[in-house]
Amino acid sequence: TIQEMLAAVIGGEQQIELAQALMAKFATLRNLHHARPEELAEIPGIGLVKAAQIKAALVLGSKMNAEQVFARVLELCK
Repeated sequence: TIQEMLAAVIGGEQQIELAQALMAKFATLRNLHHARPEELAEIPGIGLVKAAQIKAALVLGSKMNAEQVFARVLELCK
C-alpha cells in the first residue's frame, strides 16, 4: 500500500504511525508531494531531515514517471 511504502521511506520505530499521520493530513500523494518540508515537519516525529527524505523520494518517483511518459510519447510518435 501507499502507507507501507511511505513507512519504508520514513523508517524507525513509529514508521507506520507516521505514515498514517501524513496520509491523514495530506490525503493524497499529490498533496504530500506539493507540501513544503515545513508542513510535513508539523507532524510530531517528522523533523526537517525526515521531511527532506520524504520529499526526495517523492521527487524521484515523479521523475521516473515523467521519463516513462516521455518514452511512451516518443514511441507513439514513431
